[in-house]
Amino acid sequence: MESLKKSGILKVCLVLCSYVLAYLYVDKLNLSFYGDSIGEIFTTLIITFGFVVWLELVMLYQRVTGIYKPSRSVLKETRFWEVILMLLAGITHFGTQSGLEVFAMHLVVIYMVLCGTGHLLKEESSCLLPFDLVNGALRLPFGNFVMRIPFLADGVGEIRNSGNKDGKKMGLSLGKIIGSIIFIVVAFVVFFQVFGLLSELDSTFNIAFTAFADFIRRCLRRIFRFDIFILGEKLGLFILSIPVGAYLSGLFNGSARHDNDFEKNIKCQIENACPRLRIIPEVLFCVVCSIFIVMYLLFFISQSRLLFSGFLGILPEEFTASAYARDGFSQLANVLMINFAGLGAMRIFATKSVVESKYIKLGSTVLMATSMIFSVISASKIILYISRFGYTALRTESLWFTVVAFVGSMLAIVNIVTSKKTFKFWLWFSAASFIIMNIVAGFCQL
Repeated sequence: MESLKKSGILKVCLVLCSYVLAYLYVDKLNLSFYGDSIGEIFTTLIITFGFVVWLELVMLYQRVTGIYKPSRSVLKETRFWEVILMLLAGITHFGTQSGLEVFAMHLVVIYMVLCGTGHLLKEESSCLLPFDLVNGALRLPFGNFVMRIPFLADGVGEIRNSGNKDGKKMGLSLGKIIGSIIFIVVAFVVFFQVFGLLSELDSTFNIAFTAFADFIRRCLRRIFRFDIFILGEKLGLFILSIPVGAYLSGLFNGSARHDNDFEKNIKCQIENACPRLRIIPEVLFCVVCSIFIVMYLLFFISQSRLLFSGFLGILPEEFTASAYARDGFSQLANVLMINFAGLGAMRIFATKSVVESKYIKLGSTVLMATSMIFSVISASKIILYISRFGYTALRTESLWFTVVAFVGSMLAIVNIVTSKKTFKFWLWFSAASFIIMNIVAGFCQL
């Protein structure tokens, strides 16, 4: 009975979280995520902290009901993403304010819910990240879009059923009282809005409405220090927050209701499909990879005098600093992405895996080594640009990209050589370095 009561209370709390946080989110979206005042910073931090608390309640509900109990490593990773979310909330008011950090906050919210509730396909960060994000952004929220009211009704029913007859009667009476109060408040707000609309059409109604509004305003200011005329705006924001709350409830509370059988099934299907995709001979991959590597080595030889010249502030005669950095960075970034795509293609489509073929292993290792060199060259160009013209959001993010690409190439080599899982650490590094680089850029812009 005690666990039933706890489950019911947690269900009610989870539904209330969806209404409150959805309204605060829509209100913040209406005002903008950026701002320098203490109030705006505090509001952003409160909203993000609310999402963290909501996730903790979801995880507590899963433990109480026995749906899912996370391991230590899962708990550690969940705490990591919760801290990252709070730090992202801080740098929206202090960092480069490019908009990327706000987008990242939304991704982190989705990802930390999947991580904490056991809905990642491999129960931890993995190279199946795109499938995880699709699951968290689409399937879970929209698959549980209309479950708030049934979830709340289940919670209230469990609270009633967990007590004695007097407790059930008390719960029923309390439910009627709360429902009646909410109905009266909503009816009054709607009445006030309709009264205001009619007052614009009739002079007598206008006089009566003005007197009524002044009376209500004085009463509310004296008791609650509240202005009646903001009710219309707040009501509109509340209406807008209903679908937002349904989406968030589908993500958070929907994750709480369901076990991870669906994710396990999808993971098994992906793993079973992988062998059938190995259709390209290993020799062909090795030949193509060798051609690319030879081309890269010839490029390094041709550019040997100016390979890392950006670190020394040396430019080719035909380039200005801005043109050298901008053009060079975009081309090198494309090369890096092609190299990572090539590595992925070898691992998916080659008839032999990295473990089975020493030639695939060697080609992959050298390809990633060249990616590390390209990352350093790209970083030298961006650092030269920043040293000449200072920090901007785009330059900071470009430097972050090169650092992440370098570390990603290095960890890929570790994975190829030792077969150790390194994707999770690369993802953690990417998130942490993004925070640090934005903080540094914020200080440099002061």
